Amino acid sequence: MADIIENTALEQPEVPQEPPKPPPIDSVGKVIASADGMRANIHMTMPKFGGKHLTLAEIHDLLAKAKIVYGLRQLTINKMAEEPLFDREVLIAEGTPPVKGKDAEMTIHVRISRNATPKQKEDGMVDYKDLGLIENVTQGQLLASKTLPEPGVDGMTVKGIVVRAQKGKEAALPTGKNTYISEDGLSLYAHINGQCDYHDRKLSVMETYTVNGDVSTSTGNINFIGNVVINGNIVAGFAVQAGGNVEVHGCVEGGFINAAGNVLIRDGFHGMYKGEIIAGGSVRSKYIQAGRVMATSFIESQIVMQANIQTADSVKLIGERSIIMGGRVVAKNEIDCYHIGGKNNPVPTVIEVGSDPQLIVRAHELEKEEIVCKKNIADLDRLLLLFKQLESQNRLPPDKREMMERSLYTRRTTNERLIAVKAETEEVKIKLAEEGYGTVRARVAVYPGVRIIIGTEQQLVSAQIPNCRITRGEDGLVFGSAV
Repeated sequence: MADIIENTALEQPEVPQEPPKPPPIDSVGKVIASADGMRANIHMTMPKFGGKHLTLAEIHDLLAKAKIVYGLRQLTINKMAEEPLFDREVLIAEGTPPVKGKDAEMTIHVRISRNATPKQKEDGMVDYKDLGLIENVTQGQLLASKTLPEPGVDGMTVKGIVVRAQKGKEAALPTGKNTYISEDGLSLYAHINGQCDYHDRKLSVMETYTVNGDVSTSTGNINFIGNVVINGNIVAGFAVQAGGNVEVHGCVEGGFINAAGNVLIRDGFHGMYKGEIIAGGSVRSKYIQAGRVMATSFIESQIVMQANIQTADSVKLIGERSIIMGGRVVAKNEIDCYHIGGKNNPVPTVIEVGSDPQLIVRAHELEKEEIVCKKNIADLDRLLLLFKQLESQNRLPPDKREMMERSLYTRRTTNERLIAVKAETEEVKIKLAEEGYGTVRARVAVYPGVRIIIGTEQQLVSAQIPNCRITRGEDGLVFGSAV
């Protein structure tokens, strides 16, 4: 029995023992700064086996060891201490990146695009003669300006290191020929009058505008502040206006030139009874036919036919075959030619010297204005007479009375203008009478049909007069030898 009990006791199973608990593992934190120093993240491992997470003080200690001192996100740091996020990177500091300075800005104040686009007129129609190909500028005109580059704003890394900002880029003014920069270096101006040209990123002012071809539909009318050179013709209906000289290497056929300086037409001018040349200086043309030419200085040609010519200086025709035939030629000082008039058949031709053509033109204008003033006064007098009759019969309504008062005012001002016109007319006549001395030379002959006018004296030539110099004497025109 004792053996049985002993054996039974020996056969009882063993009670298993619990394995030993692993030691607690606390959370481990690490602060990681970005390569550019603009961000700092914290990474915290998950605590195990009852380990502790990082306290606020420990997080700040990690930041201090990593030298993170700027841009701390304190709310995030507090939350990471209270409700931590494990095994991920959390942004806890952020730097301020530098701000690049603003680049200098350039402004061009003139038109640099040259699109040959016809301009639309006020009535909606398109003017194919105005293509706007020339950008005229005047001396001292602003062409371009720029601003100064800005310095920018420095940045700061999370470690408190200053990051210098990049300064804005400088911009160079597009300085070209005949331009200058202001003392402050911010503005570009034109040094002369001329055409503004933009080429190779430079603004230049060109004193001469050159047309390599004809002035036609491909160019439109030319309006330039300086000199104009045309390596072709001016075709019918097109015009060139210049603030300087105009040189045409071809001819002008029914075209127009208005130049402040001299005009040179190498192959001649055929006005086609509509073209016109106006020059503030001289005019030289191989021939002048069926057009109008006005110049302040001399006019020079070889042939003048059926033209209207006026100059405040002299007219000289060059060559033994030079001729003036038909039309009207007026010069203040002298008209010098070899042949004047039609040799075989009389051609009505007016040759006038001794008076300023501008005075003659003014005299004609005053004459026309006097006629208009007198007609207007006569019409107003008839209207006022009607109003007076109605007024005497007490039949003049208020609106007609107002019209009568306006008519009285108009009649008074028109009469004052008439008096002024008559006074100026007398002054012009006196000047013309005083000036009336000039010379006409016909080195070969003056032919029948030519009317010679010198000042207040004139004579119609009825028979050929060879080799003559015509002046004004006390008793009329005096004919002498041209040589």
